[in-house]
Amino acid sequence: MKDVLPLGHSLCGPDVVEMISPLGMVRGNFDMKTFLFIASALGIFALPAMAAEMAPFYRAPPPIPVLGWTGPYVGATLGGGWTDSNITETAIGTGAPAFSSALVAAIPGTFSGSHEGVVGGGEFGYNWQTGAFVLGFEADISGSTISAGVLESGASGVAGFPNTVGVAGSANSKVDYLGTLRGRAGFLAMPSLLTYMTAGLAYGGASSNTTLAEQVAGPCACGASPSVAGSTSTARVGWTAGGGLEYMFAPHWTVKAEYLYYDLGSATYALPAIVQTTAGGAPFFAASTASHVNFTGNIARAGVNFGF
Repeated sequence: MKDVLPLGHSLCGPDVVEMISPLGMVRGNFDMKTFLFIASALGIFALPAMAAEMAPFYRAPPPIPVLGWTGPYVGATLGGGWTDSNITETAIGTGAPAFSSALVAAIPGTFSGSHEGVVGGGEFGYNWQTGAFVLGFEADISGSTISAGVLESGASGVAGFPNTVGVAGSANSKVDYLGTLRGRAGFLAMPSLLTYMTAGLAYGGASSNTTLAEQVAGPCACGASPSVAGSTSTARVGWTAGGGLEYMFAPHWTVKAEYLYYDLGSATYALPAIVQTTAGGAPFFAASTASHVNFTGNIARAGVNFGF
């Protein structure tokens, strides 16, 4: 066979060219096409290694921060408050029986109305997260404008006399500030959404006042029409309970919507006696009165917190 080197031939010359022709099986000269074929074949195997050497340095993206709820936080809240509590009056008459009875009947028994206002302030707290549950405490204090005045009036005829006794009155209750110290227990409906219940201590500055003015209609040798006023203003302690939703919209930042019911107890305060005199200044008939008020109400507010 011509393709096998005979003895005595060296590895050079045209026979070698024939042997290393494409696939080593085809006769012919070692021309440019052959060279390109071999170079291409070598390039196919070399490209992956070259690409690895030339590839730019790859840096993995930073890990996505995990939303965690454990830790302290501070924030601010703003909302509204309202109450439908009533101020009630009690009275005991003295003096001329027919006239004192008419006076007691004319005094409004209840000053009823809706008290509304704005509530806003700051808060701080701490959360402990365990799985999908979040426990913690929160303390807050807010200024308040929850206040409203109520006007009432009444009138009663005097038995056996052509007279009518009338009383016009006003009453007002107000919460000047309100603070709470509460525990919170919540469940993560989603990693970023907390639903919670809360309850604890409530405290605040509360006040109330009542004014009564009496007048006799019809023929009467009476003196000037009397008016009296009484009030109370104290720092009070009670309880509160409610619930809300809190959403973590970014690491360390949350917004919340919350409802609270508060009860700061009740107070009773006496007014001076309403004394109607005769034209000569002598006592004619009178009534001793007292007001009773409940300091209860509701708060709905929104807030934003920053966690550390």
